[in-house]
Amino acid sequence: MDAADFYTGIVVDAYAKLKSAHFDPAPYAEFIAVTGQPALEIGCGDGEPLLELVRRGLDIDGLDSSRDMLERCRINAAALGVDVTLYHQRMEQSCLCRDGIVPSIWQARRSICCLTTRRLSAPSVRSGNT
Repeated sequence: MDAADFYTGIVVDAYAKLKSAHFDPAPYAEFIAVTGQPALEIGCGDGEPLLELVRRGLDIDGLDSSRDMLERCRINAAALGVDVTLYHQRMEQSCLCRDGIVPSIWQARRSICCLTTRRLSAPSVRSGNT
């Protein structure tokens, strides 16, 4: 199974209950304050910490390879009453940019582990936006 295809169906349903870490939005807000907006969270999953940061008024988009996780993120966003732009792309195939420039890019989860070969990670690494 391709690592990018793992987060579907029942895995998405169980994800919030079983994930081993919760992400405090404060360090990401500080990072964005230093590096600038707009920002991009790679592997945004169900929206933690992305949605809380958007709720606080930060200009952030999310990117994930799982359609099902992005749908869960949309559901969570609606529950919070926030609008968020989400991209369904694999991180290694993304240009990692909006209008040519995104000064703040981060990954809260360990999604980088889903890049199973050096060849897959190369485009993201070469972009200089890691």
